Amino acid sequence: MDALVYLISLALAIAMMLAQFRLFSIDKTLKSILVELQRGAQPAAAASAASEADMAQRRAAIDDVQKNWPGYK
Repeated sequence: MDALVYLISLALAIAMMLAQFRLFSIDKTLKSILVELQRGAQPAAAASAASEADMAQRRAAIDDVQKNWPGYK
């Protein structure tokens, strides 16, 4: 009986260790993705000011469609 409990405990411990290593891998991947997103966001902030006029035109076009489309709600 003790051997069965020992084997179950060993299997559970191994499974938990593998899950923990997998979580470390996911954490490392997410951190690298965050770094890439932060690098990409820096030039986008400068381009954001230049595209304000473009965004205003898009908003005006969307507003026009919303007002003039029959049955749009």
